[in-house]
Amino acid sequence: MDIAPTGVAEARAKYPHLAERFVMGNLFDPPKEMRGAFDVVLEHTCMSGLPPTLRADYRRGIDLTLRRGGLLIGVWFINPALDPGNEGPPFPFSVADLTALFAEGYEMVEDYVPDVAFPGREGRERVRVLRRVA
Repeated sequence: MDIAPTGVAEARAKYPHLAERFVMGNLFDPPKEMRGAFDVVLEHTCMSGLPPTLRADYRRGIDLTLRRGGLLIGVWFINPALDPGNEGPPFPFSVADLTALFAEGYEMVEDYVPDVAFPGREGRERVRVLRRVA
C-alpha cells in the first residue's frame, strides 16, 4: 500500500506477477479491508518524510494495518543531516525516538546498522525488525 500512484505503478511494473497486490491507500486512514490485513509492513523513509507531529499517527497507521504477530521491517534513516535553514523533510529522529515510538505493543526481533547503505547515508541507517505483540 502506498499513497503515491507513481510508487504503486513502479512496483507493479517491476513485479508484474504481484501487480494486484500493490494498491493505493492512506496509512492514516486505511480502507476497512486493509485493517489488520498485512503480515509484513515495509518501512523505508516514510517516517522520516513526516513532520514529528505526525509520528503518533504514523504508529497508529502501522497498528491499524499490521496484524498481531506481523512484522514491521524498516530501514530507518536516523538523524539525517539538514542544510542550514532546512527544517525537513527528511525530519531527524534518533534511535531512542524510534525505540520509544514502538516501545509498547512490539518486540524487537532484529536491530543493526547495515553494512551497505544509500550513498551519503552510511552509518545513518538502521535496520530494525519489530513483531507486533499487542
